Amino acid sequence: KMRMKRLLEILLVVATMALLAGCVIGHDVDTSEEVELRVRAVMTQRTRTAPSVADIPAEEESELSTTFPSDMELGLWAFSLPRDRQRAIFYPDAEPFATNEKFSHSEESGLWYPTKGLGWLYPQSLTLIGYAPYDLEVEYSHKHGLVLRDYDTANQSEVVDVLYTDYISDLHAEKHTKFVDVPFRHALTKVDMKAYTTLPDDYRYTIHKIYFEEVATRGTFYSQPSSEWILEEELNELVIYDSEEGCVLVANESIAIEGAEGVVLPQQVSGCIVVDVEVLHAGFASRLSFRTQPLKTIWEEGRYYTYTLSFTLDGVSIKEPSEKFE
Repeated sequence: KMRMKRLLEILLVVATMALLAGCVIGHDVDTSEEVELRVRAVMTQRTRTAPSVADIPAEEESELSTTFPSDMELGLWAFSLPRDRQRAIFYPDAEPFATNEKFSHSEESGLWYPTKGLGWLYPQSLTLIGYAPYDLEVEYSHKHGLVLRDYDTANQSEVVDVLYTDYISDLHAEKHTKFVDVPFRHALTKVDMKAYTTLPDDYRYTIHKIYFEEVATRGTFYSQPSSEWILEEELNELVIYDSEEGCVLVANESIAIEGAEGVVLPQQVSGCIVVDVEVLHAGFASRLSFRTQPLKTIWEEGRYYTYTLSFTLDGVSIKEPSEKFE
């Protein structure tokens, strides 16, 4: 009798839970209602990688911010399934709900809205995937997810930071009546430069140009099943600093070289860094090119690498990023 009573109690609890779950859709909510699909875009933080903690600037707000740029438009694909199915299991049954739809920011709400309204019915389960900025020529395929073909980073003045999302799966309208959080990741790598010199005070070095030798500057990006860049085999020079005015080095001081930064393709780097400098000594000026030792860095997606150029009378060496700091 005790076992039978216990069994009846369990069955009663299960039945009650099922009834309450059904009420969410069956009684309290009109299943013909629509929710406007709108998103809150957020950006994952880059991890700074440098020779030492001292090489990481204190002011990280602008470069490592998780705030998504409000002037950036997004592109989203969305797929719909009945709410009792999951994308991972029933993906072939998914119906397109939005195809490369453009979302723009609203200053009033702080959210991103589609160019045309997208009514999301309560019985629908949605899966989203997206990228930014919207003017990139991104495609979508079931096999590779988001695809960005032949992206060229050779001209750094024209390169934008490519952002993308993973699948955001099995979203239900009644849980997202206000917005859907859409976290974006960095598909590219960022690098910048610092300089240090132990030169005597009667020497003045002015840096005019910095470039990497033998790096891949063009590649195709796939976001699924895991993010990957397929790089072209041809290696090129990649200029990240070119200034006629230049950057004057100060003896025994470590300085950030303003403007010496780039957004690059993830890859193993084994070439040298070449630095063009003007040397002023005893009233005479000369232009010289210095080459560092070969690099051993692996540029990983979403990382931020700081290199330090160290100048002496014998030339220049490089302190490579070796540790990772949040």
